[in-house]
Amino acid sequence: MNKALRTKIVLHESAGGVVLFNNKNSLQVAILKKNNGERVIPKGHIEIGEKPVAAALREIGEELGINNNLQFIGELKTISYGFKLDDDFSDHFKKVHLFIFLAKKKYRLLPLKKEGFIKAEWLPWSIAKEQLTHKSYKNAVVEAVSKYRLLEKKGEVESIDMTRIVSALQSKIKNNLFAIILNGSLPAGYFRNDWSDVDLVVVVEKLDLKIKQTIAEVKVDLERKYQRHFGINLITLNNGLKPILPSISLDGKVLQTFLEINKYPERVIFLKKKGTIFYLPNKKEIKDYSLSNIAMLLLRNRRTLIGKVPIDFQDYKNMVAKEIRAAFIITKLAIQYFTLYTCKDNAEVTTEAKKIFKDFDFSVLDNSISVIKKWSLLKKRTQLNNTFSLIDKFIEDFTAYVFKKTQKR
Repeated sequence: MNKALRTKIVLHESAGGVVLFNNKNSLQVAILKKNNGERVIPKGHIEIGEKPVAAALREIGEELGINNNLQFIGELKTISYGFKLDDDFSDHFKKVHLFIFLAKKKYRLLPLKKEGFIKAEWLPWSIAKEQLTHKSYKNAVVEAVSKYRLLEKKGEVESIDMTRIVSALQSKIKNNLFAIILNGSLPAGYFRNDWSDVDLVVVVEKLDLKIKQTIAEVKVDLERKYQRHFGINLITLNNGLKPILPSISLDGKVLQTFLEINKYPERVIFLKKKGTIFYLPNKKEIKDYSLSNIAMLLLRNRRTLIGKVPIDFQDYKNMVAKEIRAAFIITKLAIQYFTLYTCKDNAEVTTEAKKIFKDFDFSVLDNSISVIKKWSLLKKRTQLNNTFSLIDKFIEDFTAYVFKKTQKR
């Protein structure tokens, strides 16, 4: 057949990942063996409307038998190549999105036999690299280990054990616990051990004073164990499924969480009834709570600064961190108000803000990202004074700018 007759181009997209387990500082990798002898890492086709990272998690769950027990470390690489099929004169191209995930314990692996997998096992990464059949997979393992080690050295691999958080809440709330949902930096993949908080939405079937006090006790225990702040929003199941007045009865952070789990369902780390669909805010509600939260953060910033004098450097550092977070959240909400687009992390917030609000200066956010990267190295007030002043001014100026723009719409 003449090549000129090949007019159709077919794109195939798949997603998968290198799944690591840190066994006493010795990294192991989960690999699969096919009935034809090939050894591979888990991957599969992306379904219509599915995000690559969600597809990767789904495929790992199906092929290895690990469900919702993985920490997302980050993107690894995208592999692209062309190929031909017998008796098909189209040009086929494949794009494989690969990610890095970390298992918090050495889970038993269950190969998906109906897909032709006869064995799944954990192997030291250096051995896995040699046994994998394809060079692209070998390279992926080497790059995943290198990236993980670098992030670990920089303190950017979180040390939060999701299974312990779930167990702590389950043991106290028991059958009344319906769901636990992660939000904030941890599920978004930009968590830093020396900077980030842990944010959760806890859904219970019945809410009373005893449950509130129990949650408070669990929160204290978790903060003592992990030496960081845990932000917990507690709601009832009825309010999570069919809120009567969503913009009033639900905190803006909860509505934001419900909006984001529609795109990233893997953020639900515990769910009593599989298939439950939580409330999805409509466009008007997204705009309403985005704007109201901007106002709330502005007022909170003022109350914090006129109501508290830091007693030591750590207290001062915590105050600066709180204001930096507020600045990024305000910017994220402004982007969401005007475009309905939800940014993933601080870097994306800054990039998108510059595109949308071209007549405003966001250099202070660029500077703040640099400050966050060296957070654990900052030991004196003088290193933060300029950032603190600039970020406070940014919050005041940008909120005024946003409110003015809303009046023109």
